[in-house]
Amino acid sequence: MLLKTALSVMLCMNHVQPVIQYGEYINCNHNAVNTEYANCNGNAVNAEYGQAEIQESDDIIDDTYEEEFEKMDSIIQDKNKVTYTEIYEAVKSGDLKKIAELVGQMIYNSLLYELGESKKLFVQLLAVIMLGTIFTNLSGRIGGYAGGNGFFVTYMILAALLLSCFTLASEIAIEVISGINEFMIAFIPAYSMAAAYSNGQETAMFSREIILLVVFICENVLLKIVFPIVKCSGVCGLVNKMNTEDYFSKLIELLKSIAGWIMKTIFATITGINVIKGIISPSMDKLGRNGAIKVIGNMVGGTAVQTVASVLVSSGMFIKNCIGIAGAVVVIVIAVIPAVKIFLMFLGLKAIAALVQPMGDKRFSEGVASMAEAIELLFKTSGIAVLMFIISITALTMLTG
Repeated sequence: MLLKTALSVMLCMNHVQPVIQYGEYINCNHNAVNTEYANCNGNAVNAEYGQAEIQESDDIIDDTYEEEFEKMDSIIQDKNKVTYTEIYEAVKSGDLKKIAELVGQMIYNSLLYELGESKKLFVQLLAVIMLGTIFTNLSGRIGGYAGGNGFFVTYMILAALLLSCFTLASEIAIEVISGINEFMIAFIPAYSMAAAYSNGQETAMFSREIILLVVFICENVLLKIVFPIVKCSGVCGLVNKMNTEDYFSKLIELLKSIAGWIMKTIFATITGINVIKGIISPSMDKLGRNGAIKVIGNMVGGTAVQTVASVLVSSGMFIKNCIGIAGAVVVIVIAVIPAVKIFLMFLGLKAIAALVQPMGDKRFSEGVASMAEAIELLFKTSGIAVLMFIISITALTMLTG
C-alpha cells in the first residue's frame, strides 16, 4: 500500500514539472535553500506556490472530468433547465444562494402547473361521486335494485378514474428512480476518479461499489418487488370498498407491511454500510499516503516536493467534495418536480375523501382514501430511493475528508 501511494504521488508530480525543476535546484543549493525556508518559516513556499498550484491543479482536474460532466449534462438537461456543470460551478464558488433559489423556483413553478393540471381530474372525481350519491339517495323511492345498480355503475367509473390516477403516479415514480439511476451511473466515473486522486484506491473502489449497490437495489428491489406490492394493495383496496362487507382488509395490511419492512431494511442496510465502510477505507488510504509524503519529505530537497504534494492532495479533496455535493443537488433537482406531482395527487385524493364522506355512501370516500394511501406508498418508495443516493454521496464526501 505504501509503495502504491508513493507511486501515485510521483505520478501527480508530472503535472508540476516547474516545481520539480525547482526541487533539483534545491538539491544543488541545499544549505542556502534551508536557510531561506528557515527564515521565512515556510510562509514563502506557501505564498509563492500555494495559490498558484491550487489554481493549476483545479484547472487540470476540471479538464480531466470534462467528458464525464458532459455526459451528466446530457442526461439531466432534457428534463430540467439546469445542468450538472452549472451546479458544480455554483458549489465550487460557494454560491449556495443561487442553488437554493433555483430549486425553490422549480418547486414553485411545478406546484402552479400541477395544480392546474390536477384540477380537471379532481372535478371529474367529485362529479362521479355526486352522481353516485344521487343514485343512493333515490334508491329508497325507486327501489333498492335500481339504487344498487346505480352505485355499482358510478363506482366502476370512479375506480377507472382512480386507477388512471394511480397509473400516472406509478409511472412518475418509476421515471424518478430510473432517471436517478441513469444519472448515478454517469456520476460514478467522475467521483471515483476524484476519490482515487485525493484519497486512494480503496476509497475509490468503495465509492463505486456503494453507488452501484444502491442502483442495483433500486432496479431489482424497489422497481421489481416493492412497486408490484404497492400496486396490488391499491387494486385490492378499490375492490374491497365495492362491497358492504370487508373481505380484503387483512391482505391489504399485509401487503403494506411487507412493502414497509423491505424499504426500512434496505435503508438501514445502506446507511450502515456507508458509515462502517466509509470510516475504514479512507483510513487505509490515509495511512499509506501520509507515509509516502513523509518519506519524500525526509529526502534531500524533498521539502518543496512534500509541500506541492500536500497542496495537490488538498486541491483534489476540494474538487472531490464539490463533485459530490453537486451530485447530491442534482439528485434533488431530478426528483423534486415528480415528487411534487405525486404529493399533490395524494393530497388531492385525501381532500376529496374528507369532503365527500358526509355527503353520501361511505364506500366512495373509503375507496378514494385507499387509493390515496397506495399513492402515498409510491411517494415513500421513490423518496427512499432518493434518500439512499443522497445519504451515500453525503457520507462518502464527509467521511473521506
